[in-house]
Amino acid sequence: MSLKDRLKETPFAEAARFPQRVRAAVASASKYGRTPEDQRKLFRFLLASPSSQRARTRQHEFRFGDMRFFIGRPEWHGVREVLLDREYSFVAGVLEGKKRPVVIDLGANAGAFPIFVFSMFPHAVISSFEPSGRAYSLLERNRNQNPGFDWTTTQAAVWKEAGQIGFQNSEFSTGSRIAGDGMGNEMVPAVTLRSILGDVSSAPVDLLKMDIEGAEEDVLVGNESLLSERVRSMVVEIHPGRCSIENVIASLRESHEHLYFLFGRESAWQVVLSSSEPLPFLDYRDEYMHHPPETLMAAQDSSPSPQGNEPALRMA
Repeated sequence: MSLKDRLKETPFAEAARFPQRVRAAVASASKYGRTPEDQRKLFRFLLASPSSQRARTRQHEFRFGDMRFFIGRPEWHGVREVLLDREYSFVAGVLEGKKRPVVIDLGANAGAFPIFVFSMFPHAVISSFEPSGRAYSLLERNRNQNPGFDWTTTQAAVWKEAGQIGFQNSEFSTGSRIAGDGMGNEMVPAVTLRSILGDVSSAPVDLLKMDIEGAEEDVLVGNESLLSERVRSMVVEIHPGRCSIENVIASLRESHEHLYFLFGRESAWQVVLSSSEPLPFLDYRDEYMHHPPETLMAAQDSSPSPQGNEPALRMA
């Protein structure tokens, strides 16, 4: 019997009497737990407040297929998006046919995106960058937990200038972002996009994933020629209110000929996929020039998974 069913059968425990946090934990545990035991473990994990000191310091082990990794409660949102809701499932089509794809992950958090890519392309070469000290400690631990993969990690924020930059850590670690000089609650190293592309590989980068919480405009604008020469495809999460979506789209359009606007995500942020070549597994609908961003048509993802059976996420 699921947690949700057990809750319904408790005489004094009608759902409306429970705090929203409890009801949300029950709903998520029931949705994502594969077995009653998984549901119980996940419920206890999700019940913790992300802002509590215990939830922020305690690390829980998860498994995704053959890979092991650790996260705290603040990292759950990113793990759910990537590994459970498969919001980056189109990556399978972008990298299809590449035996050893080169991938750069900017804004890696605890490493859910590399874990997802490695589950499909175990011979990929992935370089992850994460500025937050807390998130980076998890990222580095998760890389060390999976030594059989070509995965390097660097604690740094990608920015328009190299040096040090103020960084603001938030309750949910996926929302942490660059705050500016002399601001934020942590000072972190900053590196430029040019230095990253120069250090990673002399060969073209097959995919650059960017989720840097509003810094995308500062990083992309002015680097169009570099990206056109060195990067075959980019997936960028855009954060209106923190940057100009028009300037980001214009930069991506100058960097690559083909743009795909990906909707249907639970996340409120817009994801744009740009590519130097057409991607036949997506229905191409580039209507940005005629409609505001919120009315853009969704690109339909029909890419097959390289593996017959998708790995499951489980708590250890």
